[in-house]
Amino acid sequence: LDDDYWSSLFDMASIPIRAQVNDYRNPKDVKMAKLLISLWSNFIKTGNPTPDTRTLGFLWTPLSNESRPHLNITDESKLMYNYRQKYMELWTPHCAVLDHPNPPHFLL
Repeated sequence: LDDDYWSSLFDMASIPIRAQVNDYRNPKDVKMAKLLISLWSNFIKTGNPTPDTRTLGFLWTPLSNESRPHLNITDESKLMYNYRQKYMELWTPHCAVLDHPNPPHFLL
């Protein structure tokens, strides 16, 4: 998906002219916008935000109980694992109960 697609999707006439000029944009903002558009476009097309490592330099692997990968989106985005593990440990026992609840009891 390129700029023409997004321009046709959104009403560019309602965006101030100076915001449409490439020279006005901060290079860091442009880099971040391109990254996000690439991730979204790849996910829409393939179901995977990073279908190969050539484009973005990393492969965002699916969530699993072992690794729990997440993308830390910054100027130097990178794949990280086990986000806030200490906080997640609080919920682990409760999630196990929710995952396998007791059979429902119906009142007659």
